[in-house]
Amino acid sequence: MPQVCRNGGKTAKDLVGELVWIGCPPLEEKYVPQIAARRLQNLTPEEGKRFLGLSEILKENPDDRLLAELGRLAEKSDGYRPDPSVKTIRPDAAAYAAIWEQAADWRKRGVWKKALTRLRCPVWVIHGEQDPHPAEGVTEPLRASGAVYRTTLLPRCGHAPFSETEARETFFRLLQAAIR
Repeated sequence: MPQVCRNGGKTAKDLVGELVWIGCPPLEEKYVPQIAARRLQNLTPEEGKRFLGLSEILKENPDDRLLAELGRLAEKSDGYRPDPSVKTIRPDAAAYAAIWEQAADWRKRGVWKKALTRLRCPVWVIHGEQDPHPAEGVTEPLRASGAVYRTTLLPRCGHAPFSETEARETFFRLLQAAIR
């Protein structure tokens, strides 16, 4: 279970005015199948088969080269019009495997959903309309938990609004507004 941070007796609510979730994956397991279906629509049949195969291989065999290949396919499937000049991070398959396994387990066991009931600050969900991760996989659990939240759906935007040619400027304006 995610823990509330403590700092000199202050709670997270004292330290955080608002959370901003960008391209957040679904918080409940029932939305997960939509991700693969949407991704496969954006890939050729051969790419889709390779994407699914790499996803399975990486569960058992963390490999930076294979993760980089999966990342290239995910960028193609998840982006609307990504800017090719935006550089991706260097793959770390061991870290990916450790984090992904725990995050997926928490989603399956309802840990994320339960954690929503402990939110004490508002959440701003910024999500691309063409993101293969369904926005309702985030907003519906937030709504059901009674959390205070708002949602901004960015048109002509995939999973990474900071790298999208058509949504990047709007995204950064929104982020600046959140920081102020």
